[in-house]
Amino acid sequence: MRVDKKCKMHLSCSKEIYRKNLQGIKFDRKNKRLIATNSHILSIIILNDSDIDKYDGECIIPPEAYKESLRTGAIKCSSKNVRIESKKGKQEFEAMKEDYPCIDAVIPKWFKQKSSLKITINAKLLHDLQQSLGADSVTLEFRKECFEKHSDNYLFTEKQIKVTTKDPNKFGLIMPIIANNKTIKIKRL
Repeated sequence: MRVDKKCKMHLSCSKEIYRKNLQGIKFDRKNKRLIATNSHILSIIILNDSDIDKYDGECIIPPEAYKESLRTGAIKCSSKNVRIESKKGKQEFEAMKEDYPCIDAVIPKWFKQKSSLKITINAKLLHDLQQSLGADSVTLEFRKECFEKHSDNYLFTEKQIKVTTKDPNKFGLIMPIIANNKTIKIKRL
């Protein structure tokens, strides 16, 4: 199977020793997707038919094998092992044996519908802001008034989004990049 070298799915895997079943990346052949979760975040990449080798079998890919595949862009899967082939030769990893949770049970049904409200934020900038505030987590705050309904559209009227932490003395702001592709439009003040 071919993997997108930009997609670092292993970062979504659990690192907790008592969650062995969440420590790998699930190759779900039936639904043509890669899945990774640590029970707090969930990453899903839908694969194209051209990405999947006809011999690839469903498996749980160890994170170290996936990381190695990012260098070559290719990985071969079977229920027993995962193989990475590169100019240096072949590397084999044992496929993980744990039962992977049924992620479809946690995905809300509305995720499959077209969303009516989208705001895009530069994740790198949000991460940098979170790091600069010395916080483990941040909260994005919006005023109710910043969403104005106009016929079938909403106007997002704010130029900044407040970013807060658990410590009320540490906060910041971030600007949205895009506010939806038709439904929400940024109102210029």
